[in-house]
Amino acid sequence: MTRRHTMTRPAGLPVGDGWAAAPERRAVRFPYDGSEIGTAPVGDAELAARAVEHAAAISGRVGRLTAGVRRQVLAGVADALADAAPELVDLLVLETGKPLVDCRVEMARAVATWQSAADEVAQLHGETVPLDLQASGEGLFGFWTRRPSASSSASRASTIRSCSPPTRSPRRSRRAAR
Repeated sequence: MTRRHTMTRPAGLPVGDGWAAAPERRAVRFPYDGSEIGTAPVGDAELAARAVEHAAAISGRVGRLTAGVRRQVLAGVADALADAAPELVDLLVLETGKPLVDCRVEMARAVATWQSAADEVAQLHGETVPLDLQASGEGLFGFWTRRPSASSSASRASTIRSCSPPTRSPRRSRRAAR
């Protein structure tokens, strides 16, 4: 039986200030039985190059955004994900074949990550981030630093790395290593 998800999706790919038509579309299949659940746009090197050029052109402007604006944008993403969570969970089940409970955890983690980023944006001096806000992150922490994003199709303004619990504080570890 063919299943199709009903969530409204743009026809193309986000490039620059809008959506660009994709040169190709491919079927997305439910891993459990192989039925087609929808189609997805597929980009090419030209679209990736346009995206990178646009990111490079606006990187200075984006880097100067105030903490208030960054916080508002990040909280808006968290809110939008939370509002769409039921449909996104269903879509995750169809795309990945994972159990519903795992997809709910994954969605809750995504919302918590964006909300944590919004909450922490006022603390831009660099520090550890508690990754144990969700039960699945028990015993983990992350650290981040703010730096200008590299121009790439996966550009980002900060880096969060998962780490196992330290045996001593990161500051003491750095000093001890000197």
